[in-house]
Amino acid sequence: MIKVILIIFAVLLLFIGWYVKQNITKLEVLFSTENHQNLIGFSSSYLILGVLGLLLGIFLATQTAALFFVAIVLIISGFFSVQLAKKMK
Repeated sequence: MIKVILIIFAVLLLFIGWYVKQNITKLEVLFSTENHQNLIGFSSSYLILGVLGLLLGIFLATQTAALFFVAIVLIISGFFSVQLAKKMK
């Protein structure tokens, strides 16, 4: 069960990272052009975390690894949320 949830979570991260990378110019209207580098970093980190999650879900699907992975994703999401909020208009 953990394996399936991790893989679904990783695919969701990959989709979010891909979507943000494809629509940076549209998102700059919402967040301002000062956040261009933050959006690139956000999308890149989600793509990397998605690939890491797929590898983790396929090869090392334990409860401890899954909780550690989710904690890392939450920390990175919180970091980018604070960075985006600082530079909003």
